[in-house]
Amino acid sequence: MAGGERRSTEDDRHAGFMKGLQAVDAIERDKHEFVPGAPQWPEPISIKPPEAIPLPPPETDTSPSLVPEHSPLDDIANMLRAATYGEMIELAAEMWAARGDGDINLDTLPAVLHRWSTRRSDDGR
Repeated sequence: MAGGERRSTEDDRHAGFMKGLQAVDAIERDKHEFVPGAPQWPEPISIKPPEAIPLPPPETDTSPSLVPEHSPLDDIANMLRAATYGEMIELAAEMWAARGDGDINLDTLPAVLHRWSTRRSDDGR
């Protein structure tokens, strides 16, 4: 968020929704001519926001987690999500070339990834 902004709350969103609803209602009323004896627009009704879902209780387990909070695999996943389509095509082509004469499968993929990354670092990239 930019400086000076604050997070909106459920009440803020509800108030904004109601303000917008009233504005639309006023616009709709202005579109129609007032005809004596004709049914008039009802006053806007108040809609309550839904009840907040309670948060789950905090975990009381104080034993160290077996899974690290951050993994290099998280970094790889973040970088792949940020890659463009062209970069993904380039990656696939380079990995295909790094496979050698064999196929890429579950057994050969770690070696292909290692060869590809080693060639990239040797190229000075």
